[in-house]
Amino acid sequence: MTAQRVSVVILLFSTTVAQLTWTEVQVTNTSSGTPSLPPTRRDHALGYDIATNQLVLFGGRGNIVYGDTWLFDMAAKSWRQVTLGTKPPARFSMVYGISNGAFYVSTGQEGANLYNDIWKFNISSETWTELPSSGTPPAKVYGGAGGFFNGSSKFYMSHGFSSSQRYANTFIYDLGTMRWSEVFPDASSYDPSHPHARCLVSGAMVDEDKLVIYGGCLSGGKTGGHCPSFDSWIFNGKSREWSRYPNCASARTYSSLALLPSSGNKKRVVLYGGNEKGGQVLITKEAPANQVAVLNIESEEWVLRKVLGSKIPKKRVGTGMASHPNGIYMFGGSEFNDLWFLEGDSDKADNSATIGECIAPFKGFFNLIMLHVVFMFSGWGILLQAGAFIARYFRFKDPLWFHLHRICQVSGLVLGLAGLICAGVSVQFDHFNFAHGGLGIVIMILGFQQPINAIFRPHKVKGEPVAMKRTIWEFVHINSGRLALILSVVNISLGKIFPSIHICKNVLEYL
Repeated sequence: MTAQRVSVVILLFSTTVAQLTWTEVQVTNTSSGTPSLPPTRRDHALGYDIATNQLVLFGGRGNIVYGDTWLFDMAAKSWRQVTLGTKPPARFSMVYGISNGAFYVSTGQEGANLYNDIWKFNISSETWTELPSSGTPPAKVYGGAGGFFNGSSKFYMSHGFSSSQRYANTFIYDLGTMRWSEVFPDASSYDPSHPHARCLVSGAMVDEDKLVIYGGCLSGGKTGGHCPSFDSWIFNGKSREWSRYPNCASARTYSSLALLPSSGNKKRVVLYGGNEKGGQVLITKEAPANQVAVLNIESEEWVLRKVLGSKIPKKRVGTGMASHPNGIYMFGGSEFNDLWFLEGDSDKADNSATIGECIAPFKGFFNLIMLHVVFMFSGWGILLQAGAFIARYFRFKDPLWFHLHRICQVSGLVLGLAGLICAGVSVQFDHFNFAHGGLGIVIMILGFQQPINAIFRPHKVKGEPVAMKRTIWEFVHINSGRLALILSVVNISLGKIFPSIHICKNVLEYL
């Protein structure tokens, strides 16, 4: 077969096999000749109710923080604002989900107000009710992830940020008992077996007891990390364990996840939108507008897929997505109030062409934290260690040992200072209110006092006994240097080696 025929076959295959496709939903005009639309907004809650064939929209932020409720009638293709008495306080960046004819929202933010309440919207009667928050509720946070799996009575809520702290714990609200329970504690951020504390994370339920999360901001609030981040995890509520997926899509905050309809019990999760930039990011490969990342739950891998359509939605941040029997609905985000439908199921996702390459640290993505790692490892992990080694074992090469020692120590401290600056800029606030950051400051103080006390060292006098001042100085200089080097190894382990254990674990499992 000639190359031309092969190209024709490929073209025909790509145009006849069903693939993921974007379609903008045209809203019906009112009697005045213009459609009734919710105001532009982002970070809102959106769900689809199969019984009434309606979308439910609540809250979000735009020119103001909204507390309104809207219904979109699929048959009439029209929006309608619901007139309410009792309703939840206005909020954005909440956790939400729909189950058995009711829409639920929990947590969220409005100005200085944070919430850990949970509200139920009865779609048939169009009324809101605040549910009891007994048991062990989450802290008042925003930017968490969770929701319902279709038909489940378990509402998941994981991670989030309060006014002073990022969290890594996970909760379940049981609709049967009307109680919260903590199913995963707010454990150490240095444990690589679970996701780091974070907020502005996206999530989707893929089973009654399985929650997938993606990205978010891991920096500030008593912790340090990537912001935006590119890691993704799945939580098993039965075993109460987290598992990490391989990296692929770009780092993001304010992204959206939704489950596609299953075909043959195959489950696929779509990742769309989000903020791929930030003060930390130096280099990144941003996703094109016609790309979505698709997670294959069975093979546990991400694939970057191309979405077809005569018109493609503009890239956006903080959009709402809701699963539908034929695809996924998406509303708003950034400065938009348009409605889109991503038509397709798990088979169509698998049939869609790939577009772009997966990214990973140092491969299409580089930020200030990674530069911090390079500087600190080069300075404290190599040069300063080498300088101490030379001073300990090469004194017989006098005065060469002293010159090499001084070069290594000065160069190492300069790189350490550069790494400290990168760390300070990369952490949004509470720069040293966590173990790695606080210990880093102690190490740098110990490091910089070494050349200072070297300037004021008592000099040896050739042919005379060593003076007591010189003996005391040598004791302080040598042992404070050793302490700094030992602590640097500990801190490098906290910052880089321990979080990378999962890589070694995956390699061993493969072998």
